[in-house]
Amino acid sequence: MKHFFTIAVVAAAGLLSLSCAKSDFTVSENQPYAFRGDYRNFMLTGEFCADSGAVATIAFHDDGTGSGYKVLLHGGPIDGTIKSGSLLHVRNLYRALENEAEWAPLEIAVRGKNISVKVNGQDVVCYTEPDQPWRLPQYAKMLLGHGSVSISAEKGNVSFRGMKLTKLAPDAVNPCDTLPPLDENADKAIRLQQNDFPVIDWHVHLKGGLTAEMAHAMSMNYGINYGVAPNAGAGGVGRMLANDEEVYAYYNEVKDLPFLRGVQGEGRKWTADFSPEALGTFDYLFTDAMTIVDNKGRLSRIYRPEEVHMEGMTDQKYMDMLVDQTVKILTNEPADIFANAFFLPASLQPKFDEMWTPARVGKVLDVLQDKGIALEISARYDIPNEQIVREAKSRGIKFTFGTNNADADFGRLEYSIDMAQKCGLTVADMWFPTMSTRASRPTVIYNSFGDSGKTVLFNGKDLTGWVAVTASESEEPVFKVEDGCIMVSGKPNGYLRTVRQYGDYTLHVEWRWVGKGTNSGIFQRVQAEDKVWPCAYECQLHAGDAGDVVSLGGARIAEIPYDPTVKFPKKVRNHHGAAIELPEGEWNRAEIICKGNKMMIYINGSYENLVTTEATSGYIALQSEGGPLAFRNVYIEQ
Repeated sequence: MKHFFTIAVVAAAGLLSLSCAKSDFTVSENQPYAFRGDYRNFMLTGEFCADSGAVATIAFHDDGTGSGYKVLLHGGPIDGTIKSGSLLHVRNLYRALENEAEWAPLEIAVRGKNISVKVNGQDVVCYTEPDQPWRLPQYAKMLLGHGSVSISAEKGNVSFRGMKLTKLAPDAVNPCDTLPPLDENADKAIRLQQNDFPVIDWHVHLKGGLTAEMAHAMSMNYGINYGVAPNAGAGGVGRMLANDEEVYAYYNEVKDLPFLRGVQGEGRKWTADFSPEALGTFDYLFTDAMTIVDNKGRLSRIYRPEEVHMEGMTDQKYMDMLVDQTVKILTNEPADIFANAFFLPASLQPKFDEMWTPARVGKVLDVLQDKGIALEISARYDIPNEQIVREAKSRGIKFTFGTNNADADFGRLEYSIDMAQKCGLTVADMWFPTMSTRASRPTVIYNSFGDSGKTVLFNGKDLTGWVAVTASESEEPVFKVEDGCIMVSGKPNGYLRTVRQYGDYTLHVEWRWVGKGTNSGIFQRVQAEDKVWPCAYECQLHAGDAGDVVSLGGARIAEIPYDPTVKFPKKVRNHHGAAIELPEGEWNRAEIICKGNKMMIYINGSYENLVTTEATSGYIALQSEGGPLAFRNVYIEQ
């Protein structure tokens, strides 16, 4: 196949403009190409097409002494090799955005101290050279200056077309360069980048105010590749995927973004809820043992103290149960990475070394070794410790770095990098998706927990088991079922309550707005006499205030002093004003734990409220007020 290579060299305004063209141009090991001239600020644009396995570099600011930088062109799978768009040894990337043997747009620009690279229309590098760059001796001349621009191939053939090199004004700036340059002499990641060690945070969640745009900018500024993942299952924090359809929809959202694409199996039920084919669309799959099935068959999220039930067990007996559950999870669930590895409940964390005996550690590492599962070094929890990392390395177990961030301020993998350096980890010790064994491991539905204690309140088909109560008549139904959801019109005011009353339970409800976010709620402990409004406790869903608790119809909240002049007393959620709700149109999740006279509320996994109620039983209801919304996945666990 013939490809065409066109070169245009355009000087700044008012200066000489030169152009030339050459057909059938392919860069190979023996056929480099150099742009004649001396360049400082410039923009190089065009398209490239690399043969399978081909490797080429574009060098610039070479003054003849080996100075300047190189941008790499190299496609293929995520196998640990450095990929297209990388600013070599400074901002190495590990996922190619182009397909091999297909044309892809390319843009490289130098404006002042800023170097930017785009591949396939996506920004992949935005590096601002600091006043005092940190460089290994062999890269001491890797600095901005001026010089030639050249293209050469190290392996195979790479073709170009429509290439245009434009000189930019001396004062040109990159408008997207908004973050301050790092202090590389204090930065840990640049040291790994200089050694071509993969700097990747595989465990990033878009939650707590962190958006994809923010994560993209931070990744380029910090020189850390991000693997962004939602949760697939139930019970976690942040965005949750509920079924295969949502998995495919999410994948289509992120497939072209400049992140590694992961998904986290959450809650111990995910293996029954998702097909291996749907999850197999992602680059990697990880899970943890932070949710277990305890000795009485209950789901226990051990990162929540109120769900850790010792009930007469000694610490040692509890640890034996935790290790047993961890082994079951890793044996039966086809994850690539064991995340948050060796996490302990808060009450046991001070006894880490005592709890994680060599025998217990060995049982977990045995499974990782046998199944080819990677071990995450967690920068959030500072686990595992050095002894465990060294033992895992000696067994040939591979590693990943991960944060499991709670918000947008989650650091730069400091603990992970320190542990890698202490334990002498090399590139060969790190895991990549081409090493995955999950496709060859069967998914075993090994849990029979929860079904006997789970009561589905909404069957997804009709309103059997529910009673509608409204303030007035309506020509259109206020509550109806569409596409497996309870659709609520919002007018007139009212609620849809259960036929029967309930005592202690954990209620799970998901909701999303149909259009603009407005007002609704979930009622607990609803007392007899159907009226608007009943005696009940409302978990507020008002947009921006989800998690507030409002007392209705004279219901008393012990934490709020009684004032007869206040019609609807309210206890504000813990994170008032924080962005804990997902954007309009996305499914939010409420978990409401009612036990005795206590009511505890989580919104999208974030602990938001605890109130003391008068009633200890009652109906459960979904509110109509304000505007249209949808409910789904309404069930209780007892």
